[in-house]
Amino acid sequence: MLTPQHRLLLAVASFGLGAYLLVSNDYVGILCLAASAYFGHSYFRYGTVWLAYREVAHGRMDAAVKLLGKVKDPAALGSEQRAYYELAWGLVCASRAGAENQRAEEHLQSALSHQLRTDNDRALAEALLAQLLVARDELDQARQLVDKALTRQCGPTILARLKSMKEELQSS
Repeated sequence: MLTPQHRLLLAVASFGLGAYLLVSNDYVGILCLAASAYFGHSYFRYGTVWLAYREVAHGRMDAAVKLLGKVKDPAALGSEQRAYYELAWGLVCASRAGAENQRAEEHLQSALSHQLRTDNDRALAEALLAQLLVARDELDQARQLVDKALTRQCGPTILARLKSMKEELQSS
């Protein structure tokens, strides 16, 4: 994954090379200019969503917050990028003290309303949202989310957590 600085550097370098090749009557320069346009577009369009999500997955929340803050206009992201942007923010907010639980719920609900790539990621978001609902004593909604998440194919860690949550919810 390329950082924004790498994307910008590649955009400038490919633009310079493309301009030089076109001046030298080498029409391969058009491909370099197209690459420059792509890197420039991705620099402004996608920001750092994937990098931030990777930081969250590795537990480096401070780095993720910095990267998520660099996304200029989250509303302009495509559905998939927006889903992971919201999921990353939801995970960051949930990892903080209880004051951030409401924001975490909002971000996770927004992530679930967008296009997450895998059932595992969707189950993760549903499990975390159910956990936050349990903390708020919204047990019926939490049960529904856990039941829905259990129907998805997910990794063994998430599956084990979902099963334990289901047992806890049935006993209460």
